[in-house]
Formats: sequence, structure tokens, C-alpha cells
Amino acid sequence: MNLKEIYGRHKVAVLTVFCVFFLVASGMAGGYLGYRLLKSRQVASISNVIQKEDLEYRVFIRENPYIERPYLGMGENYLYSYTDYVQLRGHYSLTATEALAASCEYQASATLISRYNKAAGGSGNPEVMHKTYILDQSTEVINADSIRIDRTYDIFLEPYKRELEEFALTVNANLIGEVRIDIRVTLKSPENEDDTINRGIVIPLSSEVYSIETIGETERTQEHRVLEKALSIWAILALSLVVLAGVAGVLICLKNLLDNRSAYHREVGGYLRSYDEIIVNTTTPIDFKAYRIVLAESFKELLNMSNKANSPILYWENPQGAHFYIVNDESLLVLYTVKKAP
Repeated sequence: MNLKEIYGRHKVAVLTVFCVFFLVASGMAGGYLGYRLLKSRQVASISNVIQKEDLEYRVFIRENPYIERPYLGMGENYLYSYTDYVQLRGHYSLTATEALAASCEYQASATLISRYNKAAGGSGNPEVMHKTYILDQSTEVINADSIRIDRTYDIFLEPYKRELEEFALTVNANLIGEVRIDIRVTLKSPENEDDTINRGIVIPLSSEVYSIETIGETERTQEHRVLEKALSIWAILALSLVVLAGVAGVLICLKNLLDNRSAYHREVGGYLRSYDEIIVNTTTPIDFKAYRIVLAESFKELLNMSNKANSPILYWENPQGAHFYIVNDESLLVLYTVKKAP
């Protein structure tokens, strides 16, 4: 095979591989672009979101001859032996400057905490037990500029106090304890970090006279990004058509690349690629007049004769065409010629 033919074959192969690679890459790029357009939309505006958690509680009193009221209000001192239960009311509200698409995870829990009873006392003493019970759990879907969640919980202190006393007997230690009621609301949206507000009360369990402490944030304000509306089904279809048009364009280019070769080059190139092991490229012109020439009807006939005679097929190309031939003896030459188009 001459250098020109080798160069031509390699050039087509390289261009073919490039087109196939570009076809696959364009498909992947189009899919990734579509994914990013769906997932990463532009920020349309910033919404200020105000979350509030208002708590109120009442301490309901057992029947007794000394206190006539059915319950005591917030911020008072209470007697444990007269306490029936504590009623906690949680009022969560959200207000945004624009409609917000998010989910609101609401959870109320009771945590029994036990500490060593040191002389200093208080919450600074080391904890020895921390046990949490879920009182309420739900998820609200928000697609508006406001939401409100109102819940009421009746908290009976006797089961928590009894569990604390049983634990103290088990470890044989002087312990104090408390029960903490937490209302935790987490605002979640794909575009923003989780925004959580936590509010609760702490009720001591280790003294006859006790007061209730309120903990956590009453109000929380944070900016939330509001994205533009998601792409419609028509936009997605249009994007798909653009990707398909690009793929079709690459296929057409590839087809044109292959079809640009003439019938002569396709035939000769096919023989050279398929039978490279038995075809010998010659650069010296052959003098056909010196031989008695037998014309083969097809390259297949020439190939069969080569196999029977165990002789290589010689190849020589000139401006008139490609000549494949076998020399049987000193005077006989079997020839098959592929002529170039005029």
C-alpha cells in the first residue's frame, strides 16, 4: 500500500472516531445541561421569612381546700404536690414577603434529664441520664406566604418523676432532675439551608416548690432565596429537540464524510483492509506486455486462485486504477483491475 492510501485510510479512521466521540459527548452534555436547567434555576427574588414560636402554659391544680382556681398562670411558683398536669400551648407562625415553596418539619419532644446533686446545684451539674420521648411529629408542605401551627400538650409530671426516682435507686446516687419540653420547627427548601427555630420549657422535678423556665428563640428572621418557576413541559421538549437536532447533525456529517469517498476508494480500501496480510504493495510499474494476461471476473476469483496457488496478491496503482494480480509462472499473469472513474 502506498503512503497516500495509508494516509487516506488513517484520516478517515481518525475523523470517524472523532465524530463518534463528539456524538456521545454531545448527548451527555445535552443531558447534563437539561439536568442543570431543571435543578439550578435563577434567583428571582429574596424573601424575608419571619418565624415565631409563642408558648403559653398553665399549671392545673388538683382538688384541694386551699386553692380555689383550677389552674395557675405563667411565671408563678407552684407546689408539686398540688400539681395535676402542665398544659403547654405552642403557636408557630411563619410570614414571608413572597410565597415560599418549602416543607415545615414540626416536632415536639419531652427529655428527662438527671444530674448529680452537688452543693452548687443547677444545670451546671454533670448529667448522668438523658432520655427523650417524641410527643408529636409532622411535616407541613408550604406553598404560600404564611402558615400557622397550633398544638396543645397536657404534660403529667408524675411518670417522669417516678422514672427519675427509680433511676436514682438503681445507681444509688443523690440525683436531681428535670423534664424539658422542646418544640422544634425546621423549614426546608431546596434553595436554602435548613432554618430551625427551637422553643421550650424546663420543669424541675426535684423540689416541692418549683418554677418553669422558658428557653429558646421567640422570633427568628432569615432571608430565603425564591427561584423562578420551573421549566414547563414545553421548554423541556424544546430542549430535547435541540439536543436531538445536534445529534442528527453529527450523524449527517458522519454519513457525508463516509459518502464523500468515491466508489473506487471504497472498493479498493475495502480490499486493502480486509486482506492486508496477503496483499503486497508494489511501487515498481509492471510491464503487462511481457505476460500472457488472464482477467479475473472478480476479486473473489482472484482470492480463490491465490489461496489455491498459495501465492500473494500483488498490488500496484497508477492513474488509470488499482491493479491486483498473481504471477503463476514466468509468462502467465492473472489480473483484476478496479478502474478509476473518468
